[in-house]
Amino acid sequence: ENKITSENDDNDNLISSLENMTNEDLEMICKSRGFEIVRETDVDGTGSDNAEGKLKELSRQDYIDAAKQCLEVEAEMEKVLNDHPDLLAEIEAEAERMRQEQKHLEEQIADAQSKLEEE
Repeated sequence: ENKITSENDDNDNLISSLENMTNEDLEMICKSRGFEIVRETDVDGTGSDNAEGKLKELSRQDYIDAAKQCLEVEAEMEKVLNDHPDLLAEIEAEAERMRQEQKHLEEQIADAQSKLEEE
């Protein structure tokens, strides 16, 4: 029960802190962690989602909720990495393999373009 009370207090403190931040600061919480707050579009002013049109204005609560979600995702990722320390090394190795593959493919494209230009 103490743990639950402590988590609730922490959550209340976090929400209070977020509520005192500017929208720009709240957005930076997400951006600095590699996330982006996505704005939906509203073509006809009805509030329905649409692929075209102007971006909907985000409410103050939207910014607070987004920042909270970004912090929760970060905490979850840290927990996973702490619980599985070998996972980070595997991810880094896979990322390096993908960079090498990308380099190789870019070289193949450059060679193919060069041959086309010669013809």
